[in-house]
Amino acid sequence: MISHPVPSVKDTGSRKTPAWEAARRFGCDMPLLEASIRKAPAERIRAHARVLRTISALRVAVERAHA
Repeated sequence: MISHPVPSVKDTGSRKTPAWEAARRFGCDMPLLEASIRKAPAERIRAHARVLRTISALRVAVERAHA
């Protein structure tokens, strides 16, 4: 699997931008975001699909438990 390198703030040696800091203060999980953008788009799509399948299975289980 080919990963597309995306420079992070640390990689470039630049300071974090005001927008980056604002997002962090707002509660965004910036390390998770950095890890995600280092993945190839296909990897992110597969992970998203796994989460959707899990959510769907949980909804079915809850509906059955409450039926």
